[in-house]
Amino acid sequence: MPVFSLIFTHKQSRRMKPAKILGLHIALAVALLSLNSPVYAAAEREKCLAVAENDPDRAMVDSGIALRQNPGDRDAMLCRATAEFNIGDFPAAGRHFHDLARAAGQDNKIVAGMLAKAGWAFLRAGNAKVAEQELALAVHRDPGNMQYWQDHAAALMSLERYWDAVRELDYVIKRDPTAADALAFRADCWLKLGQDAKARSDSQAALALKPKHDLASAVAVKLPPPPEQK
Repeated sequence: MPVFSLIFTHKQSRRMKPAKILGLHIALAVALLSLNSPVYAAAEREKCLAVAENDPDRAMVDSGIALRQNPGDRDAMLCRATAEFNIGDFPAAGRHFHDLARAAGQDNKIVAGMLAKAGWAFLRAGNAKVAEQELALAVHRDPGNMQYWQDHAAALMSLERYWDAVRELDYVIKRDPTAADALAFRADCWLKLGQDAKARSDSQAALALKPKHDLASAVAVKLPPPPEQK
């Protein structure tokens, strides 16, 4: 099973979790203020984003109306992309987040955020090659954001580039030894590379931090018993 499938196995709702995938609402608001959208006021922007999370079908209708009135309304474009992700139209969401990144100008953090969203959408669409490219650009634009390094590693893992992913995850874990997701990802890489002892160590560390971590648990189940228990 691809790594991103395990990441989402515990999410029964169609909705993405904004703090994990789309970023915090405040970050989205700042991003859209910087995009100088001509139609929505801040309150309308927040309302649309909330609807895109909780009722994405309605948000598709609302953003469609706004875009017919003004095709350049970037707030509506973001609401549409968010809704597309939440209804499972990942290819369209990826394209539209990428378009927003291109429209975001020179603000590296905003551009990186939109590229990262595009990357996750393409990853969910099964297009790991394009996802890796989007997430690599996100890392380049905002190298201090460890989440982008971790997400890029997930794309590399989907491409079976495990050594490259290990190097990126080493970078994340060195800066935050409590990063349970990064430890679980690296454990899965070690498993794929036949490094059972390292996989066991990382999976145990991830489970100590997050006992019900799906990927770490899956790695632990697949590992053979340690030599002293055989």
